[in-house]
Amino acid sequence: MPTERPHDQLLTESLPARETYGQGDNENPEQPDSEDGQIFDLIKKLLSREIEDQTDNDKPEKPDNVDRQTTHTDPAPPALSKRGNYFSDCSEIHTAQTLYHKVSSGVYKIQPVGLSRPISVYCDQTTDGGGWTVIQRRFDGSIDFNRPYNDFRYGFGSANGEQWLGLENMYRLTNQHTYTLYVQLEDWNRVVKYAKYSSFSVGSSSNYRLYVGGYSGTAGDGFYLSSSSHPYYLYGQAFSARDVDRDAWSSSCAGGNSYYYAGAWWYKACAYSALNGPYLRPSDRTGYSGYGISWGPFGGSYWHYLKKSKMMVRPANFRP
Repeated sequence: MPTERPHDQLLTESLPARETYGQGDNENPEQPDSEDGQIFDLIKKLLSREIEDQTDNDKPEKPDNVDRQTTHTDPAPPALSKRGNYFSDCSEIHTAQTLYHKVSSGVYKIQPVGLSRPISVYCDQTTDGGGWTVIQRRFDGSIDFNRPYNDFRYGFGSANGEQWLGLENMYRLTNQHTYTLYVQLEDWNRVVKYAKYSSFSVGSSSNYRLYVGGYSGTAGDGFYLSSSSHPYYLYGQAFSARDVDRDAWSSSCAGGNSYYYAGAWWYKACAYSALNGPYLRPSDRTGYSGYGISWGPFGGSYWHYLKKSKMMVRPANFRP
């Protein structure tokens, strides 16, 4: 992965005139109105931060008295608002960068509504117009995804490497607006495909249910939304892991049975996709029956192992 330039350096290069406000009446550009000035102050605070690489993902504070088995209606999405000096997702960072013609992918801190402190994320500012906040990424097998439920709840990995952002973070992030999901996939033959969903959100901590719809793309619909009666239909399904089984199958899709070990994911009985399975190469198919990184429609088989996966979200009303 190419080395990203420090964002404070990008800001310095992009704002030579703006930085001189208040230093002389004859040399300064016209002072912006109060609203623009407030926006500029916020942009400057955000983009002047160089985010250091982190070996562990920032984790949200654990809420008190959470009963994982309790079923209740998810609350209405909160209204969007700025949190301190941080934007709420990468689409807002993209908009801020666009004002100064310095749009750059990389690691930034954001603070979605409902989180008490900021988290580090990777912002993809190039794919399909940019503005994407990455919530899952795999590309080299450097991070072990065979983990217990709580790891998936609070997140693991590094924002500039392989990462699972965490279900709690995803819940807070995707309930600020109506969000779009973009799933970018690549197999071991370097074939790249994508699946895009016009609506996507993760439910609350009761089960972190999957709410997704409006498929388009080239990879096929891995959530099998065409038939609600199909065992692989994933809309509204709860998240399962090796130690927390919430699927509708008699055994465990995530990891309780060696044949169907597909990793932590949203399951019915079981699924046509599973991007958190073991990191496998085509040669690993011999003598092994796990799913690997799988998106069934991509190659027409659960065992068409993928080399790379990236899940990312942005507001549905985002305009590049």
